[in-house]
Amino acid sequence: MKRAILIWLFAMTFMAAISTAQTATPAQFTLAISEPHSTIKAGAKVTIHIGMTNTSDKPIGLRALIQDYGYIVDVTVVDNGTAALDTERGRQWKKDGGTRQLTSGPIVLLKPGETRKGSLVISDLYDLTHPGKYSVQVRRGTVKSNTITVAVVP
Repeated sequence: MKRAILIWLFAMTFMAAISTAQTATPAQFTLAISEPHSTIKAGAKVTIHIGMTNTSDKPIGLRALIQDYGYIVDVTVVDNGTAALDTERGRQWKKDGGTRQLTSGPIVLLKPGETRKGSLVISDLYDLTHPGKYSVQVRRGTVKSNTITVAVVP
């Protein structure tokens, strides 16, 4: 009886692994971010540059404006690991899933191997008026960008 149960458990585990392997798809794109200034004066506009590269063999349809790509921006205070405070626009951005509420608009195709670049003002989304170091990462779905650090000085 124990042998039958062990064989059954092994078979179920094996089938689950095969099922997961068949349905798992690799990410169709990568994300990379940068900030041209690693040190920024408190209260100044903080803009990050985002690059999205199509790593698949098929075109990806995107809204024409980077603000409509469905990015979520995570900003953390480095010293204590807490999330930076949202601005009103930042709260709405998160509520909307990183997109503006659009019913129509131009779509662009990101060809295989092509990178689409754009900028996003993160100081509109987070209160970065307090001096300190902030880590910034962008994600879309399960794909995460690299993490950068921005120092805000008085």
